[in-house]
Amino acid sequence: MRPPKLATYSSSGNSTNNIEQPITVTVATACKVSGLGPTSIWARISDGTLSTVQVGRRRLIQYESLLRLLTPTSSAHGPSSQRQARPRKGSKAVAP
Repeated sequence: MRPPKLATYSSSGNSTNNIEQPITVTVATACKVSGLGPTSIWARISDGTLSTVQVGRRRLIQYESLLRLLTPTSSAHGPSSQRQARPRKGSKAVAP
């Protein structure tokens, strides 16, 4: 059996960058595309990071919000976003 056709839209009017993307995806598809587990996806839905619509009992994730979640931003790679590591267990802390 063939998979159903997805409703798609073009992300830009530019003919050189005419990549068709789905408007919405299911949680299972979001897991496959992103590499995240279902618990992580549902957590992002709960905290509002992923925008969703509900059609009947079905929850669909807006693909644009999934892309925003997975697209790195330049500010995320700055030195301020790096966490300082915990000291190793058993090592003696040196006071500054």
